[in-house]
Amino acid sequence: MTVSVLLITPMKSCAGNSTTIQRIISHLEHQNIQCFLHVPGDFSDLHHFQTFLDENKVGLVIGIHAYKSGILLKDCQTPFLLLIGGTDVNELYRDPERFDVMSETLHRAKYTVVFSKYLQDRVLSLWPSLNKNCIRIIPQAVQVEPTDRCLCQYLINNNFPLPRPTEDLKIFLLVGGIREVKDPLYLVRQFSEWSQSKPDYRAIFIIIGPQMDENFQKKFQQEIENLPRVLYIPGLSLGDTHAAIKGSSVLVNSSLSEGMPIAILEAMLLGTPVLARRIPGNETVVEDGHTGLLFESPQDFIKKAEQLLNDEALRWRLQAEALEYVRREHCCEKEAKMYLSLLEEIVEDNQLSQQENHT
Repeated sequence: MTVSVLLITPMKSCAGNSTTIQRIISHLEHQNIQCFLHVPGDFSDLHHFQTFLDENKVGLVIGIHAYKSGILLKDCQTPFLLLIGGTDVNELYRDPERFDVMSETLHRAKYTVVFSKYLQDRVLSLWPSLNKNCIRIIPQAVQVEPTDRCLCQYLINNNFPLPRPTEDLKIFLLVGGIREVKDPLYLVRQFSEWSQSKPDYRAIFIIIGPQMDENFQKKFQQEIENLPRVLYIPGLSLGDTHAAIKGSSVLVNSSLSEGMPIAILEAMLLGTPVLARRIPGNETVVEDGHTGLLFESPQDFIKKAEQLLNDEALRWRLQAEALEYVRREHCCEKEAKMYLSLLEEIVEDNQLSQQENHT
């Protein structure tokens, strides 16, 4: 394909949306497609945006997040592909102004990509007039590149308060930006009480994630600062985060909603059992009792946490089934073929439209 592509992501950090965009860029550049990566704030207004597209001969735009990228894309004259992030259709749709922006963007997109059947159904329930044939399901691929950093040694070196002895700590790890939708406080009080009542387990709960909401960050830190065995790491590099997941006993997800829970997929590939809140987004990848365990309340979480710590056969079975699932359904080669096929289709359609306009 002789086309340049602009990719728009809400942020360039190592959040899930950004790693998705970076992976797509890798797929495209492998086919010698020139790519540009920007965040919406890089453009002062629509004129600045359109000038950039024209000057760089961009023939296709790929944006992730129907609202944050949609602010630019809703008036874009260049064909664009929209990726649904999850938070946009699970949370932001409640705001009428944001909903209007997303509506305009979705109805003007050449195609909309969702990561699961759940998200496809979600989009169609919010925008029933959309053409279902213009919504494509492309499951997110997952890649992991853990460093050799030891999470336990990192905690010791940085003087985190740990139960003694520190050998064979049972680490329950939650990975995600500190914001309300991730609900990082959902389990912490009950976990702290439970872990202190079971000193033989030497279990700790670690939350790794960058600050994303200043007001919620204050509430979060006030809540956890006096909770024994609950620790917070403001953020690690992606490779160190993968190493932390690999070195943990359990990967925890307590989100209120998810689009595609990438940390869960990373844990599956790294061999760490998953204990996740029963919500639709998590249920798309976690089959309870097979690829992980699902919980419905803090009390249910504690019950299933004990199961994982006490039943080695269960852990091995969950690890094996999860690994087989993620390798089969979320491999990079499959994702690359689907995106490249869709882009070829868009470019061919655009070329035909241009030819028809000239005749």
